[in-house]
Amino acid sequence: MERSVLAVLLPVAFCGGFMRGFTGFGGPLLVLPVMAIFQPAATAAASVLCMDIFANVQMLPSARAHWSGRVLLPMGVGTLIGLPIGTHALVSLDPLLMRHAISLVVLLGAAALMLGWRYSRPIHASGYGVIGLISATIMGATGIGVVTPLFLNAGTGSAAENRANIVAWVFLATLLMLALLLTRQGLARPELPELLPLIALYLAGIAVGCRSYSRASERLVRRGMLLCVMVVAIGSLAL
Repeated sequence: MERSVLAVLLPVAFCGGFMRGFTGFGGPLLVLPVMAIFQPAATAAASVLCMDIFANVQMLPSARAHWSGRVLLPMGVGTLIGLPIGTHALVSLDPLLMRHAISLVVLLGAAALMLGWRYSRPIHASGYGVIGLISATIMGATGIGVVTPLFLNAGTGSAAENRANIVAWVFLATLLMLALLLTRQGLARPELPELLPLIALYLAGIAVGCRSYSRASERLVRRGMLLCVMVVAIGSLAL
């Protein structure tokens, strides 16, 4: 990778890592559009997913204390069903139209939560399964991975529990998405040695983001998550 390319990608990787560390998600959505300027789209997608796999090694241990099997198990089942459906839709339907429509809905939902709306009723296992199904289908079809944070932040769970559940879900969804892309769509395999500097800065950003999260109030973490969702949705509408 050329030095001029690294000069652009390294700060982007650090910022994406910070977002991932602070909110539990969003890093790949910041890095991928910039990476795709310098690499074919397929290679860029594989590169960013691989970078994020390394991130989970750093984040999962601390999230383990707060995540909930009651939430993640049904969401995992829904994800297993939804991701193949989404990747099939990606091939069959107009991905740009779908991404714009979903981004608009996500933006309006995040704005409502930012203004204080919450879903006050308890969510049962079947509800979390539906959340996993919808989130994974949308992620597979459009590359937008922010629907899960939107749903979880609408509920009554604490910011720490929501963040831990998001970290665990993103790890599962990333593994499955990468496997589907590699096997079903012939995704180009990235050169891992070229990614090492970016991975290092991405992990450094995550470390700073995690440290900032540990010092932040619950209200600030919730607003940070929702702001991240809104930024990603607006960026997706602009592309």
